[in-house]
Amino acid sequence: MRKIVSLFSLLLISACLSRTPDASFYGLQALAAEAPLSDRKISVGVNRAVIPSYLEKPQIVLVSSDGVELQVSEYHRWGESLASADDLNLRLPRAEIKPQNFTAQIYDYYLTLEVNRMDGTWNKQAVLDVWWTVTDSRNKVLKRERTSLSAPLGKTYEDYAQVQSRLLGELSARIAAVLAKI
Repeated sequence: MRKIVSLFSLLLISACLSRTPDASFYGLQALAAEAPLSDRKISVGVNRAVIPSYLEKPQIVLVSSDGVELQVSEYHRWGESLASADDLNLRLPRAEIKPQNFTAQIYDYYLTLEVNRMDGTWNKQAVLDVWWTVTDSRNKVLKRERTSLSAPLGKTYEDYAQVQSRLLGELSARIAAVLAKI
């Protein structure tokens, strides 16, 4: 009986001493624009993006090859909020583009993003599907559009972060083109 208790105690201690893997953190990178789309000085207030609940966590979420199961990685996480990509500023360098806050500041335009999907499947595709709306200071809708983008995805989390950065850059280019023409 003593041997069993000793063995059990040893197993318990060794379980407590085992080390879990370190988490890796990834960020979305704003990609340099080929050329600025406009040099107009405008102000754009970006409303808080509406993000599906499966993405409202730091863990990176992918979709299984059957498209049904969500794969949430405990050890691969976003280093910042998904709503903080900064590609628009690179495409409209003279524009003042910043998150709308609770101050009384009035912007020329407001941008609202509603993310439907931002995920991918290993060795298939990464997907970004977003409704976006541009309104003026009187809340008149100037443009409402759904943009669905995809790109080939490899098999690493680093690849996933890079592909999603490119897709966000493409989305930003489309939004910037509209803001430049308004």
